[in-house]
Amino acid sequence: MRVERVEAADDPRLADYRNVRDPELVRRSARFLAEGRLVVKTLLTESSLTTCSVLCDDTGLAWLEDELADDVPDDVPIYVAGAGLRALGGWNFHQGCLALGERPPERSVAELVSARPRLVVGMDCVTNPDNVGAIFRTAAAFGAGGVLLSPECASPLYRKALRTSMGAALRLPFSHGPVWREGLESLLAAGYTVLALTPHGATESLEDVVASMPAGAPCALLLGAEGDGLGGSSLELAQRRVIISMPGAIDSLNVAAAAAVALYRLR
Repeated sequence: MRVERVEAADDPRLADYRNVRDPELVRRSARFLAEGRLVVKTLLTESSLTTCSVLCDDTGLAWLEDELADDVPDDVPIYVAGAGLRALGGWNFHQGCLALGERPPERSVAELVSARPRLVVGMDCVTNPDNVGAIFRTAAAFGAGGVLLSPECASPLYRKALRTSMGAALRLPFSHGPVWREGLESLLAAGYTVLALTPHGATESLEDVVASMPAGAPCALLLGAEGDGLGGSSLELAQRRVIISMPGAIDSLNVAAAAAVALYRLR
């Protein structure tokens, strides 16, 4: 492996590893950070995305040499930083290992559904990176073939979201398009039944909806933000409003928990 030692925080080789705490800054960047050994391993071994470099401490280097020596391309530098640089980005990076990846070109909804995945997940204004990451992890676990995000959603490639997803956003195709309504219209045009998960309006139970759908019929599940729920376009264009029936005083779940329940049942 191409190992290079770095001693100073202002080393120009580390420029892209600094100032990574702002999700919007990261979203506008052409690159993203993968944090933690599992996510770095996923980037190097299971993703089609380009790895630009790796930053680690000596413990992380030992792990790379043991686990991934044959998976790191020869042209990808491994920067090894001393203990004093662990807080380079304003936080102590997880497990002493980071990688810098190249953000893929923006994917349209038409491209997302070109392979005809049976199940697609849509997120409307889900701004919490932990929720976005958890939903990606759940979507991958229960067989979703793609994710559509509204422009206001946190980027699934933001460091925290990517770590929470356990690297799922590196494997699961997604579209983070500029116009949410057009994305939903593309799903409808492609023959998807669009389901809005919401406790509001004339709803049907998840169990009843699943029982009434033809086996293998393609569907898209829309999930809204904490508190506000789904926006007007989502509720207007969805063909059915779905609710998770819950006896008792609680009328809704955290969006990531609701996604897990609904996607498990839809699968």
